[in-house]
Amino acid sequence: MRGTGTIYTFAVHHRPAVPGPSVPYVSAIVELDEGVRMLSNVVGSPFDQLAIGVPVSVTFETVQPGLTLPYFAVRRAHHPSSSTNDRNV
Repeated sequence: MRGTGTIYTFAVHHRPAVPGPSVPYVSAIVELDEGVRMLSNVVGSPFDQLAIGVPVSVTFETVQPGLTLPYFAVRRAHHPSSSTNDRNV
């Protein structure tokens, strides 16, 4: 797997449902280029740069000692004005 894909859908969480990540944070279903969809977080981008179809790539973050998770970040070459934002949650 290349670790690249696009945002299929996403949500910005402003209140924690359970103890865990600091709010606000973004969870997303990412459609990988290979066709598989996976649930993860999108990190490192302002919320106004996120939209359905925005290209992302995997990044790994250690959330606690011994636990590293795959997150996604917007690919730098993306221009937010070229995407549509008609299906975000």
